[in-house]
Amino acid sequence: MSLSRYYKSSHSFQPEEIVKHDGGKKTAWNPLPRNEDQLFSSRPLIESELQAHSTAKAPAEPPPLNGTPPDSTATDDTSAQDVSADDRLAPAETIDPSNYIELAVAEQQKEEAYRRGFEEGCAEERKRAEEDFAAAGRALLLACRQLDT
Repeated sequence: MSLSRYYKSSHSFQPEEIVKHDGGKKTAWNPLPRNEDQLFSSRPLIESELQAHSTAKAPAEPPPLNGTPPDSTATDDTSAQDVSADDRLAPAETIDPSNYIELAVAEQQKEEAYRRGFEEGCAEERKRAEEDFAAAGRALLLACRQLDT
């Protein structure tokens, strides 16, 4: 019989707090402290407040594409159009096809490597299964011999 059943039905047993803990302090999740300036406001924004928020959070302008410093004042956009997309790209390197194999040869090598790996894996698993079966047979034979004696 478990002692907890005995003490559960015993009227003289008084449980004692073994591990002292602070009753007011929670051990579970505690929310993060909130700043008063970040509280939610349900009132709609006035147009002047909207403009103040939009100017305060204006994104930084990206640097110009033509490489001129941002403080220079270019009046015409022809300098930006002079640099075409072809000039910005690196010149294409010539590809030597003799460095590569044909797709048919690559496919054949892939199939052969898969077949060899599959056969080796099957042979390895077959060998392991035979060893396990032999070990189980020896254990059964040993148990039978011990029962005979």
